[in-house]
Amino acid sequence: MQTRTLIPLSLLVACSDYNFKDHGELTDGVEAVDSGAPEIVDVPETAPLAVVNPASVDLGIICGTGTSEVIVENQGDASLSVTSIDTNSPSWTASHASLPATLAPGEQLAVSLSGGAVDSTMVIETTDPAHQRFEIPLTGTADQPPSLSIVSPATGSTLDVGATTTFEASIIDDAGPADSVSVRWESDVDGVLDTASADG
Repeated sequence: MQTRTLIPLSLLVACSDYNFKDHGELTDGVEAVDSGAPEIVDVPETAPLAVVNPASVDLGIICGTGTSEVIVENQGDASLSVTSIDTNSPSWTASHASLPATLAPGEQLAVSLSGGAVDSTMVIETTDPAHQRFEIPLTGTADQPPSLSIVSPATGSTLDVGATTTFEASIIDDAGPADSVSVRWESDVDGVLDTASADG
């Protein structure tokens, strides 16, 4: 009579190529290795964007000093610092918040200007990588006195005592209308004869 020996099934499993890891993951004879490489994640780039308006300042014709305003705005999506503002002329002054001034996205910095009839250039420096330096031309034109010529009586004329005499002059002003000019007639003998506004 033949007999057969039974091999316990658990021994077959013990001799297989399967391994159990500490964390419970079963691998088919291949050990998982952590490469240690960082995961690459796309992050949108952010940056400040400095915009200065206006790009130049012209006070026009001024008598003495004139005023204007320049706005520095951060139109980007990161904080912007305004580090320096210089008018480069004693004839121009710039009033603003203390520097450096940090502007969040959408915020503005107002620069109040006062200047005379002297050309200069205001320099504004920021931390915008693409616009670190702005040069703003500053100009103003001095108001000139009106030009006047006597129409009548003619130079050298003799006026009769007691007679009515009409005085007429032509006035040209570069800044305002003629009727904004006051005219005073004066004699070196009789003093002030009349004061009136031009009739335009």
